[in-house]
Amino acid sequence: MEKYPEVIRLPGGLNSEYMVLECSKVPGIQLKIFWKIFVSEEGVVAPVLDLLTKVPAEALDLDTKKVVDNAPNSFRKLIRVFGIEAAIDHLIKLM
Repeated sequence: MEKYPEVIRLPGGLNSEYMVLECSKVPGIQLKIFWKIFVSEEGVVAPVLDLLTKVPAEALDLDTKKVVDNAPNSFRKLIRVFGIEAAIDHLIKLM
C-alpha cells in the first residue's frame, strides 16, 4: 500500500479481507481483490484470491472483447504464472 497509495485502498484497514484498486486514468473503474487463507488440519496453507470488477455501464458497452467479464479468470491465471505478489503488482501498474 505504501508503494501505490494513489491506487490502493483497504476499506477495513489493515485487517481488511479485500483491497480496492482504483483506476487513476478512468474514474469509476475499480478492481477488488478478495482473499482467504485456509489452513488444513495437517498445517497446509492455501491462499485463495478472487477478483471482482466495478466498471461504469458506458465503459462496459465499449468492452466488445469481454475483457471485464474475463478479468477474474485472467487474474487467477496471472497468479498461477507469476505468483500472488507479482500478479497483484501487474494489476496495480495497469490502474
